[in-house]
Amino acid sequence: MKKTVEQLNKEFQEIMTANGFEPTNETDYAGNTLYSRRWQRTAQVFMYGITRHEYEIVASISYGYPMIRMYEDGRQIDRRDYSSPKRALNAMKEIIRCAGYEF
Repeated sequence: MKKTVEQLNKEFQEIMTANGFEPTNETDYAGNTLYSRRWQRTAQVFMYGITRHEYEIVASISYGYPMIRMYEDGRQIDRRDYSSPKRALNAMKEIIRCAGYEF
């Protein structure tokens, strides 16, 4: 049974809030709520000292398709869309793991 857009939107909202994403006060071009989560870490850089790195994922859903944007140290590095909220969440977990952070 194929899910409706409303069902996918509700599932997306539940998945995002259950995994630590917070709704922002912003909306995308279609008026959908944006969800955001940030990860931070510090690293010792030779001959420079301690540096702080930040990774952020901003997610929304548009017509049943989750859209995510990834930012590293405030700079957008990628934008992707997925076929379902669960696939988007699994991809986000893998992206964060490969970037060196813990989900």
